[in-house]
Amino acid sequence: MNKFARKDQSLAEELPFWEFFDGKLPHIILTDGSLVSGIHLGLVDTECLDDQEINQFTLGLRAALNAVTEGISLQFVMQTSS
Repeated sequence: MNKFARKDQSLAEELPFWEFFDGKLPHIILTDGSLVSGIHLGLVDTECLDDQEINQFTLGLRAALNAVTEGISLQFVMQTSS
């Protein structure tokens, strides 16, 4: 048997995801069984806010992050363009 011969895997076996689900909250099931979902958020220009509005924004952001269930991993990706 040729020692360099190997079985080529199909494209489906090479991809890191198992299935896509589309709907109100689209998500992906990865091959390891974990779920991935994305949300598109807009930026807030805090330079135009007064102290009270900045404090209110901070409280809302802190409440949103505190609401994340323990054991959940979040990843933030920021993309800017001119």
